[in-house]
Amino acid sequence: TKLRNLKDRLYQWQDVIIMQLFDEMDLINDELEKEDLIQISEYINLYQLLRVRYLLMHNLPDDAFNIIHVIQKNEHKLSPYEANLLKHVLGIYYLAKHENLHAVHTLKSIDESDYNNKEYTYHLAAAYHSIESPVMAYYYADKSRQFFKEINNYLRVIDAEMLMLIQVKDDGEFKETNQRFQNLIKSCELCHSPDRKARVLHNLAF
Repeated sequence: TKLRNLKDRLYQWQDVIIMQLFDEMDLINDELEKEDLIQISEYINLYQLLRVRYLLMHNLPDDAFNIIHVIQKNEHKLSPYEANLLKHVLGIYYLAKHENLHAVHTLKSIDESDYNNKEYTYHLAAAYHSIESPVMAYYYADKSRQFFKEINNYLRVIDAEMLMLIQVKDDGEFKETNQRFQNLIKSCELCHSPDRKARVLHNLAF
């Protein structure tokens, strides 16, 4: 029963990481750090991979890579889901280190038939944006927007729409682009997200 609860808690941790709910994310992290059973369970690799995601969310890429390096030594022991999660976290790590081409190649190699977390398409869009490939960035940002809508994660929908919007070249007088920015600003206000609103205003000013 304890092992089953542990598995459920790990997937809850992944969900709150995707949703960027930092308070819950930290709470579950503290709880799992005290759980000795993880170290001898079959979920140790999943835990370590999610720990990498957690560290990357807190802008600690070097600490994250230390864990990645250990996992890569036992990559042959990973389940198909875990192997794709490794590619996902490695892609996010490359983004954090501004190794954007590595990020594209790594994230593109994810097999969706074994990995149902389509959040990776957002990171792939960000990687394409970083190598100045706006068409591919727009395409994958739109895919991520659809995924975030499916899981009712409206803050991440805003992130995806903003990433889509900054791929669009100006339409002469910026009327359509400006209107889309104004809609995003309203969405940020409705979702009580001042940090996102600040980013939208920054991109609008730019």
